[in-house]
Amino acid sequence: METSGNYNGGNRSTPMSMDTVKKNQDELESQSYNNGGGNVSDMFGDLKGMGSYQDFADLWVDFAPAGHTEAAARNYVRDLDLNTGIASVSYQNDDDTFRREYFASYPEKNFLQVN
Repeated sequence: METSGNYNGGNRSTPMSMDTVKKNQDELESQSYNNGGGNVSDMFGDLKGMGSYQDFADLWVDFAPAGHTEAAARNYVRDLDLNTGIASVSYQNDDDTFRREYFASYPEKNFLQVN
């Protein structure tokens, strides 16, 4: 794959207009997009030199000794807020609710656990 000296992670070099943002939001929420149709390619920047995603490793963590089993977990939700870019995971185990939020920034080269 070709690499580029000015690689920017596929981020746009110019901002999108609010009309384009709204069009893309509507497209993502539409039934046709969820069924394999739709086009939101104008959301992306220059992908030249982007490379490909590949796992470094698989990590399996066993929470069973702490009482956190699949059978005991309820109301499991994974979420991505497109307005803030924050991803979250939440679930309930017994009477406790667990929630973790994450944010990643390529330009800053940071990955943060928000809470």
